[in-house]
Amino acid sequence: MDKQYFGAPVSLAAGAVVLSLALGACSSDPVETVEGSTQELVTTTTEETTTTIAEETTTTTEETTTTSAAEGEVTTTTVAAGPVDLGGKALEIANSFGEGGKTPAQVGSPIPGSVGSGVEVDASSGMVYLIDVGADTITMTWDTANGAADSLEGIVASGTEDVYTFTFDEPVLAGATAVADPAATLVPTVKIVDDQTLVVTIGEGLEIGDGFDAVIKLS
Repeated sequence: MDKQYFGAPVSLAAGAVVLSLALGACSSDPVETVEGSTQELVTTTTEETTTTIAEETTTTTEETTTTSAAEGEVTTTTVAAGPVDLGGKALEIANSFGEGGKTPAQVGSPIPGSVGSGVEVDASSGMVYLIDVGADTITMTWDTANGAADSLEGIVASGTEDVYTFTFDEPVLAGATAVADPAATLVPTVKIVDDQTLVVTIGEGLEIGDGFDAVIKLS
């Protein structure tokens, strides 16, 4: 059936085709727009997620590295100190004696020596103790062969001091500690004066003589 629109005959069938194409065009455009928007959204979300993960990973790695470096420095500093080793070191040993509260005066001359396998002060020294200096110990043994020492045996009187000074030619005592072994039969007072000097004082109230020997430990 034909109709006339503005004076021109038009077939209804043809009009349907034209209408269908028009509708198809209308429905096609929104679909393409929706699909395009969806793709853009997915892409944006993926990029943001990747960037965030990368930043977090980098930050964590840097913090861990910094912490490890700091811990390493502390560990190195704590391990730096070592044990005392007097082996082979040269020294002098001097003896001073005072009584009645007087300042101890030096007896004889200092005895030079070197820390080794034998005693540094033997019976020829005239001192009442045989002295053996080891890598980290000093042993003082009463010299039973010294007849002059017999009269000194007993309890040390008030105001009396028998002092032994160990002077090394190197600062081997830097950072060291020294104590008299409390398990020994003689426990004198021990003091590190400086990096090269150690003083052992046998004073009032201590018992001295045969069988009363001291051991000084250094660390």
